[in-house]
Amino acid sequence: NACGSSSSTTTTPQSSNTVTIPVALASRFSVPPLTEVGTGSGNLTLDLDSGALSGTIGFTNLTANANAAHIHSGDAGTTTPGSIIVTLDVNNTSGELTVPASTVLDASQMTAMLSGQYYVNVHTTANATGEIRGQIVSSGYELIRVELKGENQVPPVTTVNSGVGYLLVNNTTGEIRGNVTNTGLDDANAAHIHKAFAGDSSGTIVTLVKDGTNPAFWTFSATLSAADLSSLTTGELYFNVHTPANGTGEVRGQLAPANVSVLRVALTAAEAQTSGTNATGTTTGSSLAYVTVNKGVSPATVKSNLSYTNLTPNINAHIHTDTGGGVVTPYVLTDNTSGTSTATIDLINGVEATFDANSLSGFENGILYINVHTNDNPGGELR
Repeated sequence: NACGSSSSTTTTPQSSNTVTIPVALASRFSVPPLTEVGTGSGNLTLDLDSGALSGTIGFTNLTANANAAHIHSGDAGTTTPGSIIVTLDVNNTSGELTVPASTVLDASQMTAMLSGQYYVNVHTTANATGEIRGQIVSSGYELIRVELKGENQVPPVTTVNSGVGYLLVNNTTGEIRGNVTNTGLDDANAAHIHKAFAGDSSGTIVTLVKDGTNPAFWTFSATLSAADLSSLTTGELYFNVHTPANGTGEVRGQLAPANVSVLRVALTAAEAQTSGTNATGTTTGSSLAYVTVNKGVSPATVKSNLSYTNLTPNINAHIHTDTGGGVVTPYVLTDNTSGTSTATIDLINGVEATFDANSLSGFENGILYINVHTNDNPGGELR
């Protein structure tokens, strides 16, 4: 996911008084994110009457034996290690973490666990603060993780700075909370959640608060309206961090839940020439497209935005399939009057269309492409 990456977990009630919560651990969930390749997965089962907690989590590919593992208090992305709630038994031979027998949570601890305030952390000698980590996310909640980059801004910003953000949402009430940790952006003067699909930009709906002691850390807590909660589920919200050098935003990341895929696609003349559609073999134009696919509904919906510069007139664009080249869905170009200007990037909002099962399969298997057609190259000038 070029606009950002996400992760989410759900739970399945097992009986009237127990829930089983799947937990996924990875090095990228550590704070700060690590490049190690360790992972873990398993289940925790909580008795809602007695508070009894049990479960086993397997782990693999650590840099060395795990020397400790715990359930800590704290939200995903928190930079300060939370207090230890449960010390897990570690078996490096079998690669398993086990909740000790007779572990019981009190009422406040159960509430905290069920509202996503606990995480599992596995420690090694090389990574004493944690090599793999995973939030405990119960039924009715979803955790979205996103990487913020300058290339996701509209228009793109060239910067070496970045960020990682987490948003936990109660899918019933619309309550959200989370944080963004920036790298190289201590001078940031604002951060928000905005409402627009990837490739477009729009107004603020939530303002983040800068930490008083850690200028890289921003937090938020709010309740989304029904409309904004619906927008979150379709991938229409994004994090944006603003700086003095880039007042409209230096790094950005789209908030994509598990059912949403967001792709950033750079269109080039070279690709069009390779495919034989660019008959003239030359162009000074360029184009950038974003495609958001919501697979949580049937048929899947498609929202796309395309920007371009310095193209010849009478532009139109489509998503095609490699198998036969037929048009899957067209862009509706709302403004092509200044497309020949090298000084202007025109945002073109595509209508929300749908993918049938075959098109969705083509999208997921990488056999769809975007083609921009012009008078000079009716077969496609950029692809």
